[in-house]
Amino acid sequence: MAAPTDVNANDLCPCDDILRFNKALQNFRQSDDRFIYKLNSMLPTQSFKERVNPKKECEQLFHQMVADYNSRERSIQRCIGLKKAEIHELLQKQAANKDDTSIKRDLNTATLLIKQFQKELPQELILRDRSFKLFYEKCADFYQPS
Repeated sequence: MAAPTDVNANDLCPCDDILRFNKALQNFRQSDDRFIYKLNSMLPTQSFKERVNPKKECEQLFHQMVADYNSRERSIQRCIGLKKAEIHELLQKQAANKDDTSIKRDLNTATLLIKQFQKELPQELILRDRSFKLFYEKCADFYQPS
């Protein structure tokens, strides 16, 4: 049984192919690569302080960061859940038909995909921690999340 391949606004990454999954995550992680630029460009220097509301800018960025990270984590967890459900179904099929080698192959593939998806979770935590550390360094004087 193959996992669904539909990708909508709530499901950022496809779960049926690890290469497509990694490519989608890489695209979504580009915002992290530009994070320092965003912080430096949105916070004013002394001469431009009157033109920008740093509290509002930091607040908006914070909420966007939280939404992005939560969305990516949900997407990874969703793929793990789909593959676990697929493994459960395959185990039931295997119990009924022990001689079918295609079921064993599908089980191995699904297990490998779960391991690959699970490897992404610590990377997400590292990216999240790094980004929020920078956020607090730059925005601590302007905005304190509650």
